[in-house]
Amino acid sequence: MNAEEMTALVDRARAVEPASPPPPDLLPRARASARRHRLTVAGLGLLGAALVIAPATVVVARALDEGQPTPATSAVEDVSPRCPDTLPVVVDPGGHGFGPVEEADRRPALPEPRSAWVCEYVATSSSVTDSGTVWSWVSQGGPRSVDAAAVPRLADDLQHLGPPAANRACTDDLGPRWLLVYPHGSGLIGVVVDDYGCRDVRLTDDPFTTTAGAADADGTVPGILTAPDGMLERIKAAWGA
Repeated sequence: MNAEEMTALVDRARAVEPASPPPPDLLPRARASARRHRLTVAGLGLLGAALVIAPATVVVARALDEGQPTPATSAVEDVSPRCPDTLPVVVDPGGHGFGPVEEADRRPALPEPRSAWVCEYVATSSSVTDSGTVWSWVSQGGPRSVDAAAVPRLADDLQHLGPPAANRACTDDLGPRWLLVYPHGSGLIGVVVDDYGCRDVRLTDDPFTTTAGAADADGTVPGILTAPDGMLERIKAAWGA
């Protein structure tokens, strides 16, 4: 919808019924919609005109930031709890769907979370090749909010992620993966922790599109990291496991 069409839509809606007070969650919803649909600055200016509720149609409009249009690249924090149904995974060298297997060469510099969610993923066989089973990681029940009192401790854990130590002890098993996800600007940071093997940690700057362990933006680093003692247990406790 271009600016001219949106103007006409708002004018028609105003003619049907006077403006009504906006719902309290309109501002974050409008900003999230703008990011998803890449509205133009002109379109967002019209979107900020008024809230008009017609009998069969709701036209979302309000002055965003006191009448100033919000560009599509707004860094306003999106706090909608979200986890992908399946973790994106680029085929790893072994061909089993675990993602990158090389070790990180430096510490990350992750932004501090103010809120967070936890999601559990289990391994599901997606195919079998000459190398063996290829796994997909499927969500179990959607995101669960981390209690506000637990967020600072997990934030401290994130500052102590680092490259793996030499001669690590690892178990020969397969279990779930845990995704700690939190908002940063208009996007999401994801921390994927294996609950098996070496308990590897991989980071993603977009849990919906970027394979964990392949990111190199927003303070993330590519490769495998190691979590400080107790971090995995704290993530599982936040889920309720």
